[in-house]
Amino acid sequence: MSRYFLSPEEVLAYVVPRAEEKGFDPPSARALLAANRLGIEGMVESYEGRPEAFQKVTAAVAASRDPYLAAWLADMHERAGLAADRAGNVPAAAAHFEGALRAVPDQFGSLLNLGNLMLVSGDLPRARALLEQAHRVYPSSAQVEMRLAAVYDAQGESARARQLYESAIARRPDIGLPVFLLAEHHLNHGDAATAEKLFRQGLAKDPRDVEAREGLARALYEEGRIEDADGACAALVKDQPRRTPCRVIQGVIRVRRGDLPAARTAFLSAIQANGADSEPYFQLARVDMAQGRKENAAQSLRRAIELGGETYAQRASMDETLAPLIAPRPQ
Repeated sequence: MSRYFLSPEEVLAYVVPRAEEKGFDPPSARALLAANRLGIEGMVESYEGRPEAFQKVTAAVAASRDPYLAAWLADMHERAGLAADRAGNVPAAAAHFEGALRAVPDQFGSLLNLGNLMLVSGDLPRARALLEQAHRVYPSSAQVEMRLAAVYDAQGESARARQLYESAIARRPDIGLPVFLLAEHHLNHGDAATAEKLFRQGLAKDPRDVEAREGLARALYEEGRIEDADGACAALVKDQPRRTPCRVIQGVIRVRRGDLPAARTAFLSAIQANGADSEPYFQLARVDMAQGRKENAAQSLRRAIELGGETYAQRASMDETLAPLIAPRPQ
């Protein structure tokens, strides 16, 4: 198309408006034809991966208001946003998804993906607005339901969250993810028995889901089935030596049994497996305080707060063992 595209003047040479026709404006027609030519050039360049493609198609959309070019621009931004997200460049991903929505405000994929980015980053009001819009656009999407349920859960609307998780399970009975999310919901609300049942139900569909296996171990621990939880953690640590949650559970179990040296070893092994996880440092600080290693405990707690944020300072201030390490805030 680009190779054989006629210039605006060549096209207008064929246009001979009848005298009675009104509204024909050669300058506007010329501008529209030029915009379409620019848009096609940008489309070609987008296939070639050239960054100037975005500028050309954006200018063409602004000049022509062509819905086909707008849809093309939205797709370009969405593909680039997904690539940036896979590369871990969240700001670039968000910028591209926003660009897609400027071109096509109801672009479903960008509503979903930008909403998910906002959810993960903690901007719950914006995540909610985007995901509720996506739900209106595509009300039968289990993906939207699961993410929107997570927003409602985080905002304390547990009944609405549970309803959406259950709807997602009904829409996608072939996968385990919505079942796992509902299980996590019940576990976080103190119903470990229902959580265990759901984790097992989901693992029957997707037995390799590591996070679900960790959730099952947590549910067993919360039910007081210590030996079962310990066994589940041992199996998972063997399969996934670089993950930390089950190593932390193993340490907590040993604290519960009164074996602080073994607990300390478990928490140190979790840190060795993944030094970027904050929870092992927090638990290690508790053990060190209990064993009289106050300086070590303070160092571990500082690291937990550095990695996990002020939530860990708040937890420490309410923890009988760690509260002495938290300096009172000035009034």
